[in-house]
Amino acid sequence: MTIHNRNSYFAAANSRGGFISFFDDIFSKNELERLYIIKGGSGTGKSRLMRDIAESAESIGEQVEYFYCSSDPSSLDGVILTDRRIGIIDGTPPHTAEPKLPGCFDFIINLGVFWDASRLVDKKREIKALCAQKSELYKRAYSYLSVAGDITELYDDMIKPYIKTEKLDGWANRFCRRFESTGEYRVRIRLSCGISALGKTRLDGVYDRAKTRYLISDTPHMSHLVLKAVHEKLKEKRVSHTVSYDPLDTRKLDAVYIDDADVSFIPICEGRECLADDFIINAERFFDKNAFRSERVSARQALRCASLMTDAASSTMKKIYALHTSLESVYIQSMDFKAKEEYTKVLISEILG
Repeated sequence: MTIHNRNSYFAAANSRGGFISFFDDIFSKNELERLYIIKGGSGTGKSRLMRDIAESAESIGEQVEYFYCSSDPSSLDGVILTDRRIGIIDGTPPHTAEPKLPGCFDFIINLGVFWDASRLVDKKREIKALCAQKSELYKRAYSYLSVAGDITELYDDMIKPYIKTEKLDGWANRFCRRFESTGEYRVRIRLSCGISALGKTRLDGVYDRAKTRYLISDTPHMSHLVLKAVHEKLKEKRVSHTVSYDPLDTRKLDAVYIDDADVSFIPICEGRECLADDFIINAERFFDKNAFRSERVSARQALRCASLMTDAASSTMKKIYALHTSLESVYIQSMDFKAKEEYTKVLISEILG
Protein backbone atom coordinates (compact mmCIF):
# COMPACT_ATOMS: atom_id res chain seq x y z
CA MET A 1 0.00 0.00 0.00
CA THR A 2 1.39 3.40 -1.04
CA ILE A 3 0.26 6.62 0.66
CA HIS A 4 1.17 9.79 -1.23
CA ASN A 5 1.71 12.44 1.42
CA ARG A 6 4.52 14.94 0.92
CA ASN A 7 7.12 15.15 3.70
CA SER A 8 5.77 12.05 5.48
CA TYR A 9 7.99 9.30 6.87
CA PHE A 10 8.43 6.67 9.56
CA ALA A 11 11.01 7.01 12.35
CA ALA A 12 10.97 3.35 13.41
CA ALA A 13 10.43 -0.12 11.94
CA ASN A 14 8.72 -3.37 12.86
CA SER A 15 11.49 -5.69 11.73
CA ARG A 16 12.85 -9.22 11.87
CA GLY A 17 14.79 -8.11 14.96
CA GLY A 18 11.77 -6.59 16.70
CA PHE A 19 11.08 -2.89 17.08
CA ILE A 20 13.92 -0.78 15.66
CA SER A 21 13.88 2.94 16.51
CA PHE A 22 15.73 5.72 14.67
CA PHE A 23 14.32 8.46 16.91
CA ASP A 24 17.71 9.23 18.47
CA ASP A 25 19.20 9.81 14.99
CA ILE A 26 16.32 11.80 13.50
CA PHE A 27 15.45 13.93 16.55
CA SER A 28 19.01 14.49 17.80
CA LYS A 29 20.60 17.67 19.13
CA ASN A 30 22.81 17.64 16.02
CA GLU A 31 19.71 18.01 13.84
CA LEU A 32 17.49 20.19 16.03
CA GLU A 33 17.65 23.32 18.16
CA ARG A 34 14.84 22.21 20.47
CA LEU A 35 12.89 19.02 21.23
CA TYR A 36 9.54 18.63 22.98
CA ILE A 37 8.87 15.16 24.45
CA ILE A 38 5.21 14.32 25.02
CA LYS A 39 4.26 11.97 27.85
CA GLY A 40 0.81 10.46 28.43
CA GLY A 41 -1.20 7.28 27.95
CA SER A 42 -3.01 6.01 24.87
CA GLY A 43 -5.86 8.28 23.85
CA THR A 44 -4.58 11.35 25.69
CA GLY A 45 -4.21 13.30 22.45
CA LYS A 46 -0.46 13.11 21.76
CA SER A 47 -0.94 12.67 18.02
CA ARG A 48 -3.60 15.40 17.89
CA LEU A 49 -1.30 17.81 19.76
CA MET A 50 1.51 17.26 17.27
CA ARG A 51 -0.83 17.69 14.32
CA ASP A 52 -2.24 20.93 15.77
CA ILE A 53 1.27 22.36 16.15
CA ALA A 54 2.31 21.19 12.67
CA GLU A 55 -0.79 22.58 10.98
CA SER A 56 -0.36 25.90 12.77
CA ALA A 57 3.21 26.12 11.44
CA GLU A 58 2.07 25.24 7.92
CA SER A 59 -0.67 27.86 8.09
CA ILE A 60 2.00 30.56 8.31
CA GLY A 61 3.98 29.09 5.42
CA GLU A 62 6.52 26.95 7.27
CA GLN A 63 7.78 23.53 6.21
CA VAL A 64 6.92 20.50 8.37
CA GLU A 65 8.03 16.86 8.30
CA TYR A 66 5.55 14.28 9.60
CA PHE A 67 6.65 10.97 11.17
CA TYR A 68 3.94 8.33 11.46
CA CYS A 69 3.59 5.32 13.74
CA SER A 70 5.13 2.23 12.14
CA SER A 71 2.25 0.04 13.41
CA ASP A 72 -0.58 2.52 12.74
CA PRO A 73 0.15 4.98 9.87
CA SER A 74 -2.91 7.04 10.81
CA SER A 75 -1.24 8.14 14.06
CA LEU A 76 1.67 10.57 14.42
CA ASP A 77 4.82 9.70 16.36
CA GLY A 78 6.61 12.98 15.71
CA VAL A 79 6.92 16.16 13.67
CA ILE A 80 9.80 18.46 12.78
CA LEU A 81 9.23 22.16 12.14
CA THR A 82 11.97 22.34 9.53
CA ASP A 83 12.43 26.11 9.37
CA ARG A 84 12.79 26.40 13.15
CA ARG A 85 14.62 23.07 13.68
CA ILE A 86 12.13 22.15 16.39
CA GLY A 87 10.99 18.56 16.98
CA ILE A 88 7.96 17.27 18.86
CA ILE A 89 7.76 13.53 19.59
CA ASP A 90 5.72 10.93 21.40
CA GLY A 91 8.15 9.92 24.16
CA THR A 92 6.23 6.86 25.39
CA PRO A 93 7.02 3.16 24.70
CA PRO A 94 8.13 1.57 22.47
CA HIS A 95 10.15 4.68 21.50
CA THR A 96 10.64 5.96 25.04
CA ALA A 97 12.50 9.28 25.21
CA GLU A 98 13.88 11.13 28.22
CA PRO A 99 15.52 14.58 28.36
CA LYS A 100 19.27 14.59 27.75
CA LEU A 101 19.72 18.35 28.10
CA PRO A 102 16.65 19.29 30.19
CA GLY A 103 15.49 22.86 29.92
CA CYS A 104 18.02 23.95 27.29
CA PHE A 105 17.32 21.44 24.52
CA ASP A 106 14.56 19.01 25.51
CA PHE A 107 11.32 19.89 27.27
CA ILE A 108 8.65 17.58 28.74
CA ILE A 109 4.97 17.96 27.84
CA ASN A 110 2.96 15.96 30.38
CA LEU A 111 -0.58 15.27 29.16
CA GLY A 112 -1.15 13.26 32.33
CA VAL A 113 -2.06 16.48 34.11
CA PHE A 114 -5.32 16.49 32.14
CA TRP A 115 -6.62 13.08 33.23
CA ASP A 116 -8.65 12.06 36.24
CA ALA A 117 -6.29 9.59 37.92
CA SER A 118 -9.02 8.27 40.22
CA ARG A 119 -11.04 7.06 37.22
CA LEU A 120 -7.95 5.36 35.76
CA VAL A 121 -7.25 3.63 39.09
CA ASP A 122 -10.77 2.19 38.94
CA LYS A 123 -9.94 0.84 35.47
CA LYS A 124 -6.55 -0.55 36.47
CA ARG A 125 -7.48 -4.21 35.93
CA GLU A 126 -8.85 -3.49 32.45
CA ILE A 127 -5.84 -1.37 31.47
CA LYS A 128 -3.44 -4.03 32.73
CA ALA A 129 -5.26 -6.79 30.81
CA LEU A 130 -5.28 -4.81 27.55
CA CYS A 131 -1.58 -3.97 27.85
CA ALA A 132 -0.72 -7.63 28.54
CA GLN A 133 -2.70 -8.81 25.50
CA LYS A 134 -0.99 -6.22 23.31
CA SER A 135 2.42 -7.33 24.55
CA GLU A 136 1.72 -10.99 23.76
CA LEU A 137 0.46 -10.17 20.27
CA TYR A 138 3.53 -8.04 19.54
CA LYS A 139 5.70 -11.04 20.45
CA ARG A 140 3.71 -13.11 17.95
CA ALA A 141 4.00 -10.46 15.23
CA TYR A 142 7.76 -10.18 15.70
CA SER A 143 8.07 -13.98 15.59
CA TYR A 144 6.40 -13.94 12.17
CA LEU A 145 8.72 -11.16 11.02
CA SER A 146 11.75 -13.04 12.33
CA VAL A 147 10.82 -16.03 10.19
CA ALA A 148 10.14 -13.76 7.20
CA GLY A 149 13.59 -12.22 7.66
CA ASP A 150 15.30 -15.61 7.86
CA ILE A 151 13.60 -16.76 4.66
CA THR A 152 14.46 -13.52 2.87
CA GLU A 153 18.08 -13.95 3.94
CA LEU A 154 17.96 -17.46 2.48
CA TYR A 155 16.73 -15.96 -0.80
CA ASP A 156 19.57 -13.43 -0.74
CA ASP A 157 22.05 -16.30 -0.38
CA MET A 158 20.40 -18.02 -3.38
CA ILE A 159 20.85 -15.06 -5.72
CA LYS A 160 24.27 -13.92 -4.44
CA PRO A 161 26.37 -16.12 -6.79
CA TYR A 162 24.51 -14.74 -9.81
CA ILE A 163 24.98 -11.02 -9.12
CA LYS A 164 27.39 -9.26 -11.48
CA THR A 165 29.14 -7.37 -8.71
CA GLU A 166 31.88 -5.77 -10.82
CA LYS A 167 29.38 -4.55 -13.39
CA LEU A 168 27.17 -3.06 -10.66
CA ASP A 169 30.12 -1.36 -8.96
CA GLY A 170 31.36 0.04 -12.28
CA TRP A 171 27.94 1.40 -13.16
CA ALA A 172 27.54 3.05 -9.72
CA ASN A 173 31.00 4.63 -10.02
CA ARG A 174 30.22 6.13 -13.43
CA PHE A 175 26.69 7.16 -12.49
CA CYS A 176 27.70 8.99 -9.31
CA ARG A 177 30.36 11.10 -11.02
CA ARG A 178 27.65 13.68 -11.73
CA PHE A 179 27.15 14.38 -8.01
CA GLU A 180 29.56 16.64 -6.14
CA SER A 181 30.05 17.43 -2.46
CA THR A 182 28.62 20.79 -1.38
CA GLY A 183 28.83 22.07 2.17
CA GLU A 184 29.01 19.96 5.32
CA TYR A 185 28.73 16.19 4.70
CA ARG A 186 25.96 14.28 6.47
CA VAL A 187 23.74 11.24 5.99
CA ARG A 188 20.18 11.63 7.29
CA ILE A 189 17.61 8.90 8.00
CA ARG A 190 14.01 9.08 6.80
CA LEU A 191 12.13 5.76 6.57
CA SER A 192 9.75 5.47 3.63
CA CYS A 193 8.32 2.03 4.29
CA GLY A 194 6.83 0.17 7.26
CA ILE A 195 5.12 -3.12 8.11
CA SER A 196 1.90 -2.10 9.80
CA ALA A 197 -1.69 -3.15 10.42
CA LEU A 198 -2.31 -2.03 6.82
CA GLY A 199 0.31 -4.44 5.46
CA LYS A 200 3.53 -3.22 3.88
CA THR A 201 2.93 0.51 3.81
CA ARG A 202 4.93 3.10 1.89
CA LEU A 203 4.84 6.79 2.72
CA ASP A 204 6.13 8.42 -0.42
CA GLY A 205 7.88 11.43 1.10
CA VAL A 206 11.19 10.55 -0.57
CA TYR A 207 9.46 10.02 -3.93
CA ASP A 208 7.14 13.01 -3.89
CA ARG A 209 9.74 15.56 -2.79
CA ALA A 210 12.28 14.77 -5.54
CA LYS A 211 12.52 16.72 -8.78
CA THR A 212 14.34 13.86 -10.52
CA ARG A 213 13.45 10.23 -9.75
CA TYR A 214 15.25 7.02 -10.65
CA LEU A 215 13.01 3.98 -10.20
CA ILE A 216 14.77 0.63 -9.81
CA SER A 217 13.08 -2.43 -11.30
CA ASP A 218 13.12 -5.10 -8.61
CA THR A 219 12.52 -8.26 -10.65
CA PRO A 220 15.33 -10.28 -9.01
CA HIS A 221 14.61 -8.54 -5.66
CA MET A 222 18.02 -6.92 -5.57
CA SER A 223 17.15 -3.21 -5.67
CA HIS A 224 18.70 -2.90 -2.19
CA LEU A 225 22.06 -3.86 -3.73
CA VAL A 226 21.73 -1.12 -6.38
CA LEU A 227 20.88 1.35 -3.62
CA LYS A 228 23.83 0.15 -1.54
CA ALA A 229 26.20 0.69 -4.48
CA VAL A 230 24.92 4.26 -4.97
CA HIS A 231 25.11 4.91 -1.21
CA GLU A 232 28.72 3.69 -1.00
CA LYS A 233 29.83 5.88 -3.92
CA LEU A 234 28.12 8.92 -2.42
CA LYS A 235 29.91 8.24 0.88
CA GLU A 236 33.26 8.02 -0.93
CA LYS A 237 32.61 11.38 -2.59
CA ARG A 238 31.20 12.82 0.67
CA VAL A 239 27.97 13.84 -1.02
CA SER A 240 25.28 14.49 1.59
CA HIS A 241 22.18 12.32 1.18
CA THR A 242 19.19 10.81 2.96
CA VAL A 243 18.63 7.06 3.32
CA SER A 244 15.61 4.89 4.03
CA TYR A 245 15.98 1.37 5.39
CA ASP A 246 13.99 -1.73 4.55
CA PRO A 247 11.54 -2.27 7.44
CA LEU A 248 11.97 -6.06 7.54
CA ASP A 249 15.76 -5.94 7.50
CA THR A 250 17.16 -2.54 8.47
CA ARG A 251 20.61 -3.55 7.23
CA LYS A 252 19.25 -3.03 3.70
CA LEU A 253 18.50 0.24 1.99
CA ASP A 254 15.01 1.01 0.74
CA ALA A 255 15.60 4.43 -0.86
CA VAL A 256 18.27 7.11 -1.32
CA TYR A 257 17.67 10.84 -1.75
CA ILE A 258 20.43 13.29 -2.70
CA ASP A 259 19.42 16.49 -0.98
CA ASP A 260 21.35 19.15 -2.94
CA ALA A 261 20.69 17.53 -6.33
CA ASP A 262 17.01 16.86 -5.47
CA VAL A 263 17.34 13.31 -6.85
CA SER A 264 15.80 10.12 -5.43
CA PHE A 265 16.42 6.42 -6.05
CA ILE A 266 13.48 4.16 -5.19
CA PRO A 267 12.41 0.60 -6.07
CA ILE A 268 9.42 0.19 -8.35
CA CYS A 269 6.68 -1.27 -6.19
CA GLU A 270 3.00 -2.09 -6.22
CA GLY A 271 0.79 0.99 -6.03
CA ARG A 272 3.30 3.34 -7.65
CA GLU A 273 2.87 4.34 -11.27
CA CYS A 274 5.89 5.47 -13.24
CA LEU A 275 5.50 9.04 -14.46
CA ALA A 276 6.62 10.17 -17.89
CA ASP A 277 9.67 12.01 -16.52
CA ASP A 278 10.81 9.14 -14.25
CA PHE A 279 14.01 7.31 -15.19
CA ILE A 280 14.14 3.50 -14.96
CA ILE A 281 17.18 1.55 -13.75
CA ASN A 282 16.91 -2.07 -14.83
CA ALA A 283 18.46 -4.14 -12.02
CA GLU A 284 18.40 -7.28 -14.20
CA ARG A 285 21.42 -5.96 -16.10
CA PHE A 286 23.46 -6.76 -12.97
CA PHE A 287 22.09 -10.29 -12.66
CA ASP A 288 22.79 -13.52 -14.58
CA LYS A 289 19.20 -14.72 -14.94
CA ASN A 290 20.10 -17.52 -17.35
CA ALA A 291 22.49 -19.16 -14.89
CA PHE A 292 19.94 -18.61 -12.13
CA ARG A 293 17.24 -20.59 -13.96
CA SER A 294 17.85 -23.79 -11.94
CA GLU A 295 17.20 -21.90 -8.67
CA ARG A 296 14.18 -19.95 -9.88
CA VAL A 297 11.44 -22.24 -8.51
CA SER A 298 13.04 -22.54 -5.07
CA ALA A 299 13.62 -18.80 -4.93
CA ARG A 300 10.02 -18.06 -5.86
CA GLN A 301 8.81 -20.40 -3.12
CA ALA A 302 11.06 -18.70 -0.57
CA LEU A 303 9.69 -15.26 -1.45
CA ARG A 304 6.12 -16.57 -1.24
CA CYS A 305 6.76 -17.98 2.25
CA ALA A 306 8.34 -14.72 3.40
CA SER A 307 5.35 -12.79 2.08
CA LEU A 308 2.94 -15.08 3.98
CA MET A 309 4.84 -14.50 7.22
CA THR A 310 4.81 -10.73 6.69
CA ASP A 311 1.06 -10.86 6.01
CA ALA A 312 0.58 -12.87 9.22
CA ALA A 313 2.46 -10.18 11.14
CA SER A 314 0.24 -7.46 9.66
CA SER A 315 -2.89 -9.44 10.54
CA THR A 316 -1.63 -9.71 14.12
CA MET A 317 -1.06 -5.95 14.17
CA LYS A 318 -4.71 -5.46 13.22
CA LYS A 319 -5.63 -7.30 16.42
CA ILE A 320 -3.18 -5.10 18.33
CA TYR A 321 -4.82 -2.02 16.82
CA ALA A 322 -8.25 -3.18 18.05
CA LEU A 323 -6.86 -3.62 21.58
CA HIS A 324 -5.14 -0.25 21.36
CA THR A 325 -8.46 1.38 20.40
CA SER A 326 -10.08 -0.17 23.48
CA LEU A 327 -7.23 1.12 25.64
CA GLU A 328 -7.59 4.59 24.15
CA SER A 329 -11.29 4.68 24.99
CA VAL A 330 -10.48 4.08 28.68
CA TYR A 331 -8.14 7.08 28.76
CA ILE A 332 -10.42 9.26 26.62
CA GLN A 333 -13.19 8.87 29.20
CA SER A 334 -10.80 10.11 31.89
CA MET A 335 -9.41 13.12 30.03
CA ASP A 336 -10.31 16.80 30.33
CA PHE A 337 -9.86 17.63 26.66
CA LYS A 338 -11.19 21.17 27.05
CA ALA A 339 -8.31 22.02 29.39
CA LYS A 340 -5.90 20.17 27.11
CA GLU A 341 -7.01 22.22 24.08
CA GLU A 342 -6.52 25.45 26.00
CA TYR A 343 -3.02 24.30 26.89
CA THR A 344 -2.40 23.48 23.20
CA LYS A 345 -3.11 27.10 22.23
CA VAL A 346 -0.62 28.35 24.80
CA LEU A 347 2.00 25.83 23.66
CA ILE A 348 1.56 26.74 19.98
CA SER A 349 2.02 30.40 20.88
CA GLU A 350 5.19 29.52 22.80
CA ILE A 351 6.65 27.41 20.00
CA LEU A 352 5.74 29.64 17.06
CA GLY A 353 6.40 32.86 18.94
